[in-house]
Amino acid sequence: MKAAGERVAQSNWIQIDGIPPTSSLEAMLDGVQLALERENKRGIVDLDAPWDPIDPVPSLHFNSDTSWIQKAHLNLSLFARPTGWFLQLENRSLVQAVLNQSVNSGLFCSWKKVIVSEHRDAKRPFYQVSDATIRVENCPLKTTNMNVMNLFSRYDLRPGGKAVEDWKGGPDDKPMTFLVHFADASWARSALREKQGEFMGDNKLVLAPYPRQIV
Repeated sequence: MKAAGERVAQSNWIQIDGIPPTSSLEAMLDGVQLALERENKRGIVDLDAPWDPIDPVPSLHFNSDTSWIQKAHLNLSLFARPTGWFLQLENRSLVQAVLNQSVNSGLFCSWKKVIVSEHRDAKRPFYQVSDATIRVENCPLKTTNMNVMNLFSRYDLRPGGKAVEDWKGGPDDKPMTFLVHFADASWARSALREKQGEFMGDNKLVLAPYPRQIV
């Protein structure tokens, strides 16, 4: 059980920060599963079990063969660069188990120890990126979505929805960043190859992909 005054997980989401730049979702899930298996040996407390005076510490058995991971969304930095994951687990008991292991033994993505916390703002929209998305950095301050669409007008952009999104996370006094969604990954690769280093005004653009293994 948790010590008096210690916070207990209230949601079934965790936030992970500090992943290696060349990591993958698979590597992150391997790290989470290892943490759950370690905690399972100690006993995972079932936080949602009805109170039973005969069994004051109800346990939850973790089965790695079941669908313990529900959803995964990439966590992006102030400049829209991959920095971690938002993971929805099957229940808050598993979230608490991961939090316990992150304190006791650490949580790792490949070789790197990552930072894990409970994520309680799961109702906010997540940015959706794929290997058909590229990041356009260092755009002039007054760049509009239409300016970026014109830059990529000869390429097939994603039909329906917003093909170009201005990234809202960065500082207001810094060059702007945009996400551009193409019809498929081949168009994204072509744009990345042909437009890398092109100028918009006095600013030299920096283009970067979201590789398949990380999304």
